[in-house]
Amino acid sequence: MLRAELTRTALQLGLRPSDDDLRGVLGTFAELDLRPDLAAAVQVLADRGWQLLALTMGASESTRGLLERAGVYDRFGGVLSWDSISVTKPNRAVYELALAHSGAEAWMVAAHAWDIAGASRAGLHTAFIKSVEGSYLEVYPRPDVLADSLLEAARAMVQR
Repeated sequence: MLRAELTRTALQLGLRPSDDDLRGVLGTFAELDLRPDLAAAVQVLADRGWQLLALTMGASESTRGLLERAGVYDRFGGVLSWDSISVTKPNRAVYELALAHSGAEAWMVAAHAWDIAGASRAGLHTAFIKSVEGSYLEVYPRPDVLADSLLEAARAMVQR
């Protein structure tokens, strides 16, 4: 998915990347910095007995690697990827994949309004992190939690 989008975006910018160029850019995603409060937020939820799952539009191996690098992978019950069902977010089926694995009340925590909207429409509780987009689009279903950071969201979630 990312390779297809990267190729399309490059072409729109008048670039003609080689396969090596694309592999190089895609390889940098494994080196992304995670949110600085990720470990603290995970700790808050894990201390309260929450089962954590990662739901990604990327490859599950890449997400697993990022979580391992952050030292929090052992707190997650699994990494779920859209590619296991060949449907992308915000399709309801992706969020239903998370619901099927949760076995309980489920929450989606995300920094993209469209992701929160998809999760909300699929029946998940939602927490929107404002750090990327700045504000939430009011045309989407209102999230259960609006927060400036992951840690703030985790604290609000355990209070609900």
